[in-house]
Order: sequence, then C-alpha cells, then structure tokens
Amino acid sequence: MKLGDLTLLEHQLIRLREAGVSRFLLLLGNGAEEIKSFIAEKKLEVDFVVEEQPLGTGGAVLNALGKIEEQFLLVYGDILFDTNIQAMFGKLQEKDCDAVFLGRASEHVHDSDVLIADSEHKILRLIRKPGILGFKNRNIANCGIYIFRKSVFRNFFNRLKELEKLDLESDILISSLSNGLDAYVVKSNGYVRDLGTPERYHAGIDDIQNGRVSRKLWPTVVLDRDGVIIRDTGHLSSLKSVEILPGVIESIRDLNLNGYRVVVITNQPVIARGEATLDFVDQVHSLIDIELAKHHAFISEYYVCPHHPDKGFIGEIKELKVVCNCRKPNIGLYERANFEFPMDKQVSWAVGDSLTDAEASRKFGLEFFGVGGSFQEDSLNNFTSLKEVVASQLINGSSR
Repeated sequence: MKLGDLTLLEHQLIRLREAGVSRFLLLLGNGAEEIKSFIAEKKLEVDFVVEEQPLGTGGAVLNALGKIEEQFLLVYGDILFDTNIQAMFGKLQEKDCDAVFLGRASEHVHDSDVLIADSEHKILRLIRKPGILGFKNRNIANCGIYIFRKSVFRNFFNRLKELEKLDLESDILISSLSNGLDAYVVKSNGYVRDLGTPERYHAGIDDIQNGRVSRKLWPTVVLDRDGVIIRDTGHLSSLKSVEILPGVIESIRDLNLNGYRVVVITNQPVIARGEATLDFVDQVHSLIDIELAKHHAFISEYYVCPHHPDKGFIGEIKELKVVCNCRKPNIGLYERANFEFPMDKQVSWAVGDSLTDAEASRKFGLEFFGVGGSFQEDSLNNFTSLKEVVASQLINGSSR
C-alpha cells in the first residue's frame, strides 16, 4: 500500500528505527510471496516467518515464538503512526510488567477495541468493538501496538493445537487479563491511524500530505470542565445531575475535525473534602466520553487536581489537604499535559469560566477565552458558551 512516496511498511520501519528498534520480523500469510519480493527489491533488513495455513493474529505470534526475543514490540500491519513508542519501553521498565499497550482517544471508539484501566493506568479489561450502544466507558481505544514479554504466550501452545486459529485479543489477551496479566496502557501523544477501511486509508494519505503524521507539537485547546463542558451545579454528587451544556459536543467534534487536540484541566476539591471519590470523578468523565462518542468526538485526556488547602471539613481526606502546584491558578497540570501531549503554544488556547482559569492559562502562556458572567468584556475575550468561542476561532482561520 502506497502512502505518498513510500509504502505503509516502509513508513512503519522508519518510525520503529527512530524509536530504537533494530531487529524486524514480519509475520506473513496471505500475499507472502509478493511481500518477500518487495523486501528483496528494496533490500530491507528484515526477517520473516510465513504461516503454512491461516493461524490468526495470536496464532501467528505463537508460530514465530522461536524467533522472537524475550521482550518484543508487536505492531499490526495496517497502522500508520509516529508516536511515543519509547515511552512504552519506559513504562515496561518502570512497572516491570508483562505487557504495555498503546491506547488513544478515538473518533470511532465504538468500532475499536476498548481498554478499561484504573487511575494508575493498569489495564483491567479489554472489550472487543462494543458498538455505539455498548460503549459505556472512558474513550481509550486499543491501537494495535504492544510490548510483550515472551512468557505471556507460552501457556497458549495447547490452545493453538486445539483450534485452527487464535485471535490475539479475543483468545489470548482477554483471557490473560482476566487471569491477572500485569499490563499497563500508555496513551499515544502523536499520530496513530489504522487504515482498515478505504476512508481511513485515504485520510492517512491526506494526513501525510498535510504534515499531520510527523507533527511533534499539536494545536491544543485546554478546557475547564464545570461551567464549560457540563453545567456547574456547585456540588456534583450524582451522575444523574451531569448535564452537558448546549453546543459542547458539536464544538469538540469541530475542534477534532480541524486538527486540534482537546484536553480538560479541572480543580476537584470535592475529592479532598471527602464529598466525592476519584472513581466518581472518573465516572463523570466516562459519561462525557460516551456522549461525545455518539457524535464521533473525543477528549484526549482529563487532568484532575484532587487537593484543597483548607482543613476542617467533616469527612475530609487529610493527605489531600495540602498546598499543591496542580490546583489552578497554579500550572502543574498544564505542565503535565504539555509533557504528555506536547502543545504548540503559538496556536493553542484555553477556555474557562473563572478568573482562576484565566490566571492559570496566562501563566502557562495560552490565549484565554472566558465564558459566563465572571469577566469584564473590556479586559478578557468573553463569550456566553464554548460553542461561541469555537465558532469564533474557527471562522478566524485558526483551523489546524
């Protein structure tokens, strides 16, 4: 498959070499002879294993296990990417775990495999293509790029003898996770697109031509949560009270379509006061993700400050009653977001509904737009809603 001047395989090899990979093994089946001829013609330094009969994605790995090293990277052949592969190796060393999966927020999460992870990014479950009605979690789509320790696969040899094929996700990973596989997810901070449909293939060509694939800094919109995305109730204590404000879903989708990354940074002192748990806050974000997914929209990540400096609340969490650098107007979460998802500050901006949001955004160096009644029109860019801000910015030619 040609993507610009190079084939998809060549794009993959270039990116992997840049990530420090030095040895390549292609697992071939249908069309193997054509691919082998291409390898010879291009003089690519790769080895290959050809399955004699279709073994499935998991069976192909088992079939090649004799040629695979104790720690290896596995990449599906239909993925165009330029992303943080090295961070996956770093996570493997940090956690000394069995596997690391690459995940991302996706515009088509309903027909992607979804990863369920805890607050420490440990993967709890993998759900195969849930569909629109079945998607009920955070938007973390499985990218099809993994690091494994070889030991993950050794217990499945007998299964391959019993079955004609083994699927990597359905037959190996779901089972392994249910049996305690120690696996973590790293979120992609670059470009990842599977080219599994004609539409996505042509979108990949367009992304290469427009420089999106190799982009290192992304135009980013930083959103406050309460009063910008959902109605600010003063104290959100029930999931039934979560109300996405009018125009928000369409606005985030427009930002996605125009090349902006969207992240949320929110103060949630209710956690420190003992009035809500981190799990409850994560459930709120799942509800937002679920509604966005219905319209092929997504938020890349949510950053939450759980602290509060004042003590004396009944039921408060003492270890969270601290002066921190992440509570706005401090910019610790902005710096963390920028480290994990590097921003092009020249074309990035922020939206909030308080002077605290404005101060934090300006400290960090982002143009700020206020929504709601907290602002003086002569001193701040003030709008009534996120929809108005986004429409104004996109009309002014800020599309990236």
